[in-house]
Amino acid sequence: MALAHLSRELERSEPDLWRFSAFVVDHGVREHSTVEAQSVVRRLQSMGLDSSLLTVQWSGDVRPGNSKHIETKLRSLRFRELGRACLQRGIGDLLLAHHEDDQAETVMMRILGGASGTGTHGIKPVAAIPECEGLWGIHQQAFGKSSESPAFAAAGVTLYRPLLAHDKASLVKTCQDAGVNWVEDPTNADLTLTQRNTVRYLLRSGHLPRAFRKASILGFGKSSQQSDAVIDKRAVDLIRSLQELSLDVRSGTLKLSGDLLDRPTELEDTIPKLRAARQLAELVSPASSVPVDRIMSVMDGEASATKIQTFSGALLNWQRIQEPDRPARWLISRQPYNSMDIRQSCCWAPSPQSTTSRFGSWQLYDGRFWLCVLEADGNESINARAFRESDLGKLRRMMLYNDFERLTWRLWTTARGKIRWTLPVLALGGSDIPVALPTLRMRVPLSMYKVDYRVKYKHIDSPPKNLRIYS
Repeated sequence: MALAHLSRELERSEPDLWRFSAFVVDHGVREHSTVEAQSVVRRLQSMGLDSSLLTVQWSGDVRPGNSKHIETKLRSLRFRELGRACLQRGIGDLLLAHHEDDQAETVMMRILGGASGTGTHGIKPVAAIPECEGLWGIHQQAFGKSSESPAFAAAGVTLYRPLLAHDKASLVKTCQDAGVNWVEDPTNADLTLTQRNTVRYLLRSGHLPRAFRKASILGFGKSSQQSDAVIDKRAVDLIRSLQELSLDVRSGTLKLSGDLLDRPTELEDTIPKLRAARQLAELVSPASSVPVDRIMSVMDGEASATKIQTFSGALLNWQRIQEPDRPARWLISRQPYNSMDIRQSCCWAPSPQSTTSRFGSWQLYDGRFWLCVLEADGNESINARAFRESDLGKLRRMMLYNDFERLTWRLWTTARGKIRWTLPVLALGGSDIPVALPTLRMRVPLSMYKVDYRVKYKHIDSPPKNLRIYS
């Protein structure tokens, strides 16, 4: 309620600059939760805020009463509902009411869970909306904030937590002074429901040793953030020192030259090197986060006199090219698919049952490429799948000689060797005939079939300043 009150006051003071909408999420955990949520919506509306009730949809046999790790499940469902609500209303910035007490609880829970380093930072004041990967317009979008290049998707919904520096007591007093009734979730008092409820009780009890009280926990979190900022700066410096750094968004490959991926010779260089290498690996990885231990295994690989060495880790191939009297050059690319990978992950149809698979919808392929089929001749659906060796034979028969030569030249210059088999191809749903290689901007010139598509590379948050981009 404090966030709602402060937002409404800001809106009143500067109506030309600010417009707020309020969302109340009903998780459906308790019998009377809907009635309570509706009551909160009415209170917000009485304050003059445009307010909506969002109801979490529990799917299948997963229900609040039988779901393990209920707090994690609720978080996922809540953010997806909030993301969809933002998309429907054209909202790009979402404010959350987390306060200082929530921060202390989060740091404590992470310490109890065995976290260290970045895991003990607590709640971020600004972050991309979580739990919404693959949802176009929410996770990432075509146009929006910090869109560095038309070749990349822009950031989607961004979370802001403006109250993290204020404790709950001061926010309650703010509401009381303004005549606004504070609303407390009754489930917060149930110590058996979630781990957070238990931690909250312990922090407020005053019975914990000094080292585990709120002030100490918050101080530990801030100290961790400060130490990590030093490591981040060192990682940025290491990336900027690279002699070569380029990203080809047509093939999703990264080239770099320097000793960044060599085994650290000094202990204090290990963490900054890992941080920098992970940041670069995430530019081309299909995964949203690259495990540090996978990068360490690459750094631990023994350099030899062999000119070309290939290491694997984090769904990536790390190819090391060593020449006499020159720093090592690296080519990082998507690891070739294996038989367990899903080769077809996107589909567009003229009249689909789901709006997410209709023509004009954006879909995320392999965590790297956003694809959109706008329209296609005929009534067949269009599938996005991995480019196959057998496709080359089909294309050779279907294309004119000069067109096929142009295709093979582009493959040789942008996606050599097995890298080409990680590219997406658009194919007819029925006959599986390839009609386009979207990331290479190449259509198969079929006289009887045409497809119109768009492609964007995944969003990159704060790319390195020395990164060269080929699109």
